Amino acid sequence: MRKLGRFTWSLLKGAVIVYAMVVGILWFMQRDMLFYRSEGRPMLNDPTLEPKRDIVCLATEDGLNLRSWYFRAGRAGAPTVVFFHGNAGDIGNHLPFAKFLIEAGYGLLALEYRGYGGNPGSPDEAGLIADGRAALTFLKDQGVPDSGIVLFGESLGTGVAVQLAAEHQVGAMILRSPYTSIAAVAAIQLPYIPAHWLVRDRFDSLAKIGLNRAPLFIFHGANDTLIPLALGRELFEAARSPKTWLTLDGVGHNDVQTPEAERAVLDFLAQLPQAEPLVATAARLPPMAPCGS
Repeated sequence: MRKLGRFTWSLLKGAVIVYAMVVGILWFMQRDMLFYRSEGRPMLNDPTLEPKRDIVCLATEDGLNLRSWYFRAGRAGAPTVVFFHGNAGDIGNHLPFAKFLIEAGYGLLALEYRGYGGNPGSPDEAGLIADGRAALTFLKDQGVPDSGIVLFGESLGTGVAVQLAAEHQVGAMILRSPYTSIAAVAAIQLPYIPAHWLVRDRFDSLAKIGLNRAPLFIFHGANDTLIPLALGRELFEAARSPKTWLTLDGVGHNDVQTPEAERAVLDFLAQLPQAEPLVATAARLPPMAPCGS
């Protein structure tokens, strides 16, 4: 009996040690998992877009210079969309999700985050938000007012978009597969670990969405197992009007951007007031030398 007790105690100690190790690994490795990225320079992989692209250098408030892609609006009065991509890969992998906007004549600034796509720095919540601010500063220098900007956040990037919409009176915001917070996602994905309390980069969109005053459009896949539909819906319910919701049946997280979704986005944008004309400015594209080119 005594041997059985010692054996049981040993098993319990072993389980606690393994559990503590798993929690420790998640604590120290969480940013590598959240900001899963390509570190080489991104490829456009679309010759039809090459003539429309400017490679630009965005200066952040903390001294970084970020290579990003800028596509000028193809028609007068069209707003410029700032595209905040999801966590994996780089802007080259994600630009196909924004191509329909360029083809429809909208301007597009595809921001590449710090630590992604050959850019300097290491990503974290504060850093990505600073990168987003640099994108809006760049557009202001190009004569694009806040009211002529549409924020388009994809998955992880929705947290950046929501923060910037709380700081700027932009023309509109589009969120693809958003969350209430990264902590809420972690709690669902890792239910047997106190993941909610371990998350450092929380991107608490639920606490900020009420500060957005711009028209809002959210679309989400009904079968999304990474960021469940319920989280996107909760965020939508907390937002101010005017707002529009679209559920895409039969699709998950990675295949949510269907032709139906893109048509709905274009219909939403078509109903917005015409963007203010560009402010007269002598500013030109910033020099690329700080970005290593």
